[in-house]
Amino acid sequence: MRNYKTNILITYISVFYLILFVILIIFIFSKKYYTYNYYKGIYLSSHTFEVYVKKKDLKYLEKNPYIYLNSKREKIEILEKDNVSYKNLSLIIMKSRKVNKKTKLNISIYNDKKSIYSMLIKPWKEKK
Repeated sequence: MRNYKTNILITYISVFYLILFVILIIFIFSKKYYTYNYYKGIYLSSHTFEVYVKKKDLKYLEKNPYIYLNSKREKIEILEKDNVSYKNLSLIIMKSRKVNKKTKLNISIYNDKKSIYSMLIKPWKEKK
């Protein structure tokens, strides 16, 4: 009789952990997180700075004039843009009210939403 009770307990514990594992797998495949491209800016003069960004991010900035400057959402105005042949980049000169000499220009631009699964698997895939 005692052996029977321990086997039932082990069975319940195993089923419980199996259910938790299934819930975790569902969570991994369904949860999405925002991803961003990060750039460093160079301060030029009063409220203006320059940044080298990818062409895709330039198109995004032309549609949506908001960036995250030091983790705070800021509105910017694109003053000038110039295509650079190196690595498909563009030089953008921007203006923002909150930029001064002491500001560290860590700029992040929204990229897309990705699942945890794709973020974990992407480094393991071969480049084609």
